[in-house]
Amino acid sequence: MNPLHTEYLQPLAQLAILALFRGFGEGLVLWIWIHASCSVAFLIISLTAAHHHEDIFHDGDRPSPDRDWGVGQLQAIGDRTEVMGIPWLAGITFGDHILHHLFPTVDAFRLPALYPVLKETCREFHVQFNRFTYPEMVMGMYRQTCRTYLLVYSSPQK
Repeated sequence: MNPLHTEYLQPLAQLAILALFRGFGEGLVLWIWIHASCSVAFLIISLTAAHHHEDIFHDGDRPSPDRDWGVGQLQAIGDRTEVMGIPWLAGITFGDHILHHLFPTVDAFRLPALYPVLKETCREFHVQFNRFTYPEMVMGMYRQTCRTYLLVYSSPQK
């Protein structure tokens, strides 16, 4: 195991470039501002992206008895309706998340083309997938943190 990877130096390279062009003091302030604001944005987006809603499967919930991998993925993820099928927006907000989990190696800009297949397959096997608006996802995230009951899933009706 190599403890030092060159990508670990990237933040320091950013700081060095900012310090070179703006002076060390102003460069440091800009560097801190950039990293802090991006970290907050990433935190807000990632917490409300797809996994933290009260109606989504969490550790401790009872999964469906058939243990189907695809059904399990659908139960553990939700998509935000505002960004579904909009590649440039989905790419920066963890959108099209259900398709990302079902087809992790497919390029994000190609995922929207798979929605018709997903909908048809879900209809065929009587399975639903979770869709939420952004406000629903935010409120669901907070309700999930104080949820005291287990979700119990049954097998899809065939």
